[in-house]
Amino acid sequence: MAILEVRSLAVSFKGFRAIDGVDMDVERGELRVIIGPNGAGKSTLMDLITAKTRPTSGSVIFDGADITGLDISAISSRHGIGRKFQGPNIFGGMTVLENVELALKGHGTLIKALFYRRTRRTLELIAGALERVGLYEKRDLPAGILSHGEKQWLEISMLLAQSPKLMILDEPTTGMTAEETYKTGELIMGLSGEHTIIAAEHDMDFVRQVASTVTVLHQGKVLAEGSIADVERDPRVVAVYLRDDGLESGEGGRA
Repeated sequence: MAILEVRSLAVSFKGFRAIDGVDMDVERGELRVIIGPNGAGKSTLMDLITAKTRPTSGSVIFDGADITGLDISAISSRHGIGRKFQGPNIFGGMTVLENVELALKGHGTLIKALFYRRTRRTLELIAGALERVGLYEKRDLPAGILSHGEKQWLEISMLLAQSPKLMILDEPTTGMTAEETYKTGELIMGLSGEHTIIAAEHDMDFVRQVASTVTVLHQGKVLAEGSIADVERDPRVVAVYLRDDGLESGEGGRA
């Protein structure tokens, strides 16, 4: 059963249709990857789902509720949708643990944030989130000294502490080494099922590693959808996205 239903979603900016009638269903516990050339509308689609941008038309149904254009805080705290943006967004002068705690403190209403208190339960949530991403042993270190990949994992742990139903990850492997990228893929696959995950990504090795279903966007529309094998064989996808990097032959690398 679909936990996320996107129906005829569209948004225009000064006459330009950045998203143009997108339909997409994501099953509960699924790991969906969205790919497409730069400007295809990947980040804009995520903006619409998370209410960062209001649609011109269409709807977003999440877990049976119409969340189209709701307040961002309601999307996060009431409906359990969390988003990680492309670059790591952390406080380098704070410890790893304090970064996760800050994300937990700021999750929800202003009243909850004002009356936040550190409890055994919150520390357990933080510890569990850090253990999942392999950073628990570094919990007391300044976040600024972490490697780039570790900073990305820290931000994923900041989402995990909020126990989201849906995690939206915008290019989670940007700037990572091949080893970090593979480890990120292992991490994200381990989280799927427990969480529904949508990831927009350019690294095709990562996409091949993790994706059960791939949605390809082009010029704001769904160009193709299916398994990674089906998508890579689709001549339309090869023509507009994969051919430029020679990836239609199965070579690795970033697209």
